Amino acid sequence: DCVSNMSALTSIATGTTSNTDLAGIVTTTNGTVTYTFAKANASAPICTAANTTDNNTNFQVTTTTTSLTITHGGLTAHTFYYICIRRT
Repeated sequence: DCVSNMSALTSIATGTTSNTDLAGIVTTTNGTVTYTFAKANASAPICTAANTTDNNTNFQVTTTTTSLTITHGGLTAHTFYYICIRRT
């Protein structure tokens, strides 16, 4: 199982430079951006994001079974790195 094999895990990779359901880079337009998952999930995945545009931590990450949405208070474009983990 995953827990017993964690000592052998040395890295996690998406295998592509494109956005995936595991990780990616998105840019907001008018304060929001939505990434639609390639495959719907049985339950909403756990996702986190980092604002790479500035040090502003005032943003919200929300998920559904089909998408990830990042919202921040500004109207200027902000770029975010995201990582999502499926729970099924």
